[in-house]
Amino acid sequence: MAPSFELLFKPFKERPEWHFTKAIRTRSLHFVAAKDYFQLSTWLCIGGLLQTAAVAYFGFRATIPVIVLLVLRTIDHLSMALGITHNRYMDGAIRKKWGVQLPHADGTLSSKPADESVVVFFVGQQVNHPLGFMAPGLTENRYYQNQIAKALDDYYDKKGLLGWSQWQGTTEHANNMIMFIMYWKNIESLHNYAHGPEHMAGLRWWSQGAGKKYPHLSVFHETYIAPKGHFENIYLNCKPLGFGATTVPISKPSEDGKENKLEWLMPIVDSKRGPLRTFARRMLRDDLTAHEKEDNDIWDNTV
Repeated sequence: MAPSFELLFKPFKERPEWHFTKAIRTRSLHFVAAKDYFQLSTWLCIGGLLQTAAVAYFGFRATIPVIVLLVLRTIDHLSMALGITHNRYMDGAIRKKWGVQLPHADGTLSSKPADESVVVFFVGQQVNHPLGFMAPGLTENRYYQNQIAKALDDYYDKKGLLGWSQWQGTTEHANNMIMFIMYWKNIESLHNYAHGPEHMAGLRWWSQGAGKKYPHLSVFHETYIAPKGHFENIYLNCKPLGFGATTVPISKPSEDGKENKLEWLMPIVDSKRGPLRTFARRMLRDDLTAHEKEDNDIWDNTV
């Protein structure tokens, strides 16, 4: 029997901090959304107006903090770019070619790519209003969304949620389109979450008139079920993101054998060689290997 894939990280005894918890702790969830409510020129005008008011009140001494901050940041980033100081933007990046393979229920990994199924769920919103964060109905909408998002913590690990990542739209200069990509063990888990009290409360608010009253608020979702052998992924020098930001709980018997204890696996494996080396191999598609054989030097020299 062929050996199974090897995890790059040992199992965690405590559940790693996942993206939602980190986003709340660092407030990035709100900052990322807020900066896209208005165009860049609008934010520059607001900053210029505030600086003008500060100069009018405090004199030109008010420009000192701005100049000092700009100089410090310039020195900081130049020193990182020149290799003088540590490049903190690389913190957390996995410096190799890696991918994600979900383990079986007992925590073991197969030697066959994509040997477990997964559900991918896209959900998001847009705010199409000139007043941005002051748009009518947005405060109520955000309340329900926060309740729905916080409820995810109870589904992470315990009830089928593997993890999720937050993304920002770029098709408009300022539309505040936010999307979340979630990964679930199965469709039943996602369906149970959708019919939980938090999501149903938001759905009732929307269906009982909010959708018509606030047409500038939009929501959307897409759901895809990827069965065994029908998905693949690859990451080069990336920080954990997307499918790579998932965590799988594994029940292990304790040393005394009296109870089971949970361990958490980051299902990240080395993808440079073997059955994960190329797209055709990861998708179990022998009919696609002809092109890849012509470019062996690419796969051999990739990270």
